[in-house]
Order: sequence, then structure tokens, then C-alpha cells
Amino acid sequence: MATALRFRMMRTLNMKSATTIRIFILTLLTFSLNAIHAEDAAPQTRWQRGAEKKREQLKDVTWLTHEPIEFLMRRGDHFDDEPERYERMLEPENLKRMAAAGVRYGRLFFYKGFGLEYERPNMK
Repeated sequence: MATALRFRMMRTLNMKSATTIRIFILTLLTFSLNAIHAEDAAPQTRWQRGAEKKREQLKDVTWLTHEPIEFLMRRGDHFDDEPERYERMLEPENLKRMAAAGVRYGRLFFYKGFGLEYERPNMK
């Protein structure tokens, strides 16, 4: 008889534990869904708006590199359209887009060990 009573008590506790866990999970899901909807409905902060604007301005920018094209071509790890990228990278419109987005520093290629005479046209 004592064993049957223990079994019933254990079963009742397990059922209560399972119910408690279900309630906890449902509550957690409800709060999570409310948080997701609150994020969608919340207005953007000025920093978020500024970051969005800069991302939009920077989408057509060709980023500068410190490596001369000769070095990249000899090394072999370059984009397939590397000569075209170099031309776009140095265009005044590209630099203006970067400045408009707030980029304040860019590093151009200079001396990479090919010799001053070889690299002089790029220096000018």
C-alpha cells in the first residue's frame, strides 16, 4: 500500500512538473514574440538611421588597397577584374563617395619593392 501511495505521489509530482514546464515555455514564447514585434514597431534611433545612410552611400564604393597591382598579379591572389577595380578605386567619384560617407582615411599603394623607377608612374 505504501508503494502504491508513493507511486501516485511521484506521478502527481511529475504531472505538476510537466505542467509547470509547459506554462514556463508558453510564457517564454509569448514574451519572445512580443519582443520581436516590439523591435519591428520601434522607431530607429539616430545612430541606426545614420548607419543605414552610410551603408547606402558605401554600397558602390571600391575600397582602396595598399598593394600595387603588379604585386597582386605576381602573387596570384587577386580578383579576376583587378585592373578594372584599380581604375575604379582611383576615380575621383569613388573618393567623393567615400568622403560623403564619412571615410576619413584611406591607404593607397606606394613602394612595394619593385624599385623606384618601376613604381614612379604610380607615385605621380
